[in-house]
Amino acid sequence: MTGEQSRLYDAFFKEGQEVLKDNPCQIKRAADGVIECLYGRGEVNGTWCCLGCEHLTRDGCSVKSLGCKVWACVVLERKEPAVVHALHIIRGHARNAGVPMYIRASKEQNA
Repeated sequence: MTGEQSRLYDAFFKEGQEVLKDNPCQIKRAADGVIECLYGRGEVNGTWCCLGCEHLTRDGCSVKSLGCKVWACVVLERKEPAVVHALHIIRGHARNAGVPMYIRASKEQNA
């Protein structure tokens, strides 16, 4: 990843965080301590997008993953179309700028 791509990666990630600041995915820690997504629970085969990811810790995601930040599941798309549209715009800008954004990959793994 070039220096400019690295700078853009961070900028696009920050834009994605701003879009998601109100937690439209309703990610929270359940009473049993497990991090869960209410949109995914019971609607997408009882799983959610981060389940099984090597970067998922008890405190949430441990890396900066642009691919994950600007990705949205079909449940979110159905319930929050404006949020998903904003994420699609960011993803399009990143793609057009040649910024790598692999899903479940840290910034370093995208390099």
